[in-house]
Amino acid sequence: MKIQATITKTLWIFLIACCMMSLPACAKNPKKKEMKTPTFKLDLKVEKYQMPNGLRVLLHADPKAPLINYQTWYRVGGKDDPKGQSGIAHLFEHLMFRETKKRKGKDFLQDIQSRGIYLNAYTSHDHTVYYFNLPKKELEYIAELEAERMVDLVLNETNLKLEQDIVKEERMMRYENSPQNIYIDLFETIFKTSNYRSPVIGYKKDINAISIKNCLDFYNTFYSPNNAVLVIAGPIHIEKTKKILEKYYGHLKPAKLPDRSYPEEVKQTKARAKDLHRPVQTASFTLAYPLPKASSKESYALELLSFILGGGESSRLYRSLVEKNAVAVSAHASSYFLETEGIFYISSDLHPQKSIKTAENLALKEIQKIISEPITQEELDLAKTNIVKAHVDSLKTAEGKASLLAYHETVFYDYAHSFQEVDRYNNVQLADLKKVAQVYLKPYQQNLIRLYPKK
Repeated sequence: MKIQATITKTLWIFLIACCMMSLPACAKNPKKKEMKTPTFKLDLKVEKYQMPNGLRVLLHADPKAPLINYQTWYRVGGKDDPKGQSGIAHLFEHLMFRETKKRKGKDFLQDIQSRGIYLNAYTSHDHTVYYFNLPKKELEYIAELEAERMVDLVLNETNLKLEQDIVKEERMMRYENSPQNIYIDLFETIFKTSNYRSPVIGYKKDINAISIKNCLDFYNTFYSPNNAVLVIAGPIHIEKTKKILEKYYGHLKPAKLPDRSYPEEVKQTKARAKDLHRPVQTASFTLAYPLPKASSKESYALELLSFILGGGESSRLYRSLVEKNAVAVSAHASSYFLETEGIFYISSDLHPQKSIKTAENLALKEIQKIISEPITQEELDLAKTNIVKAHVDSLKTAEGKASLLAYHETVFYDYAHSFQEVDRYNNVQLADLKKVAQVYLKPYQQNLIRLYPKK
């Protein structure tokens, strides 16, 4: 099994992506059919409590689910990497599957998988997440395993060297051997003082330099019950599950957590641009703007605005760049919200022989139009409909419900925050869209990455 690390976006980036993959028929032409703002009320029955050691627990019983989903979210990600140790949070995602005091080497993973358990993990800028889909009979086994990994991970030179090599290979595959991936360049262009500047996967020289002492310090600082949220959803018995968790987690000691303040990003005062020349088949560009953090009230209007601008084949960018002017094969816009910052970005892959400058000007023209000209009610209703549809679709599985609850409990310290998300989108008005467009899409806030085929 391959343990994947992903650049995690907020939950709503995932929802927008779902929307773009499955637009309803009326999305092809919003003027053909009158849209009505959808209504949907989410109210999952959740048992929430906090252990004396600080571990926050959410339990959701879903007897119809075929499997239990078990997620542990640690409030540590790439932004917590110490200086000169970029990538250590992501490295731990790998080390956590190596060995504990009771479970040795290769038997660790083989034993889990032999029980019919699916496991994986990912690291983002803000969090590290470990999750399992498991048969009901294996709940106690996983509870014991996860409690053990929280405090009794084995860290030695052999395991560290193995995982450093694996991470460097992963980095090579995702970046050095994927010339179209401009993620690192984009974050380095937008962020100058923020901890989000460094890539989650780390810089190669930093990965090589991470020592056992660095790992022990990091583990003892961040891997503790009072820095974690545990969510279990599926065919569980609430009281029996609580007894199991008390048995394995109850005796664990909390850690003294560090100060969680981070450097503020310097305010951007003029446009930035970066030209890249790489062995790609066709040119592309990405245009990005800094945004406020995930908890900002403006995030809902910005998400809807990005959908209207570039959320599928009915969007303004797609119609202009792909259909009308035929300079691009794709055009997309999205909003990406982190705990302390955000990004509004537009990306487009061009037709061969077409000019980046032409496509870029067309995109900028659409941005100017969305700032200065009225957005229609039909466009806003269509965006709301698609977001609500994706929201509902994501909750069809125990894993989807657990992810939603865990995200909101981790970021907002309140899982119930998720129950009002649809209302927050539905409450956005046309005036709100115009306001956020005027505030956040100013010319001097642009960050442009142009990617040219290397001659």
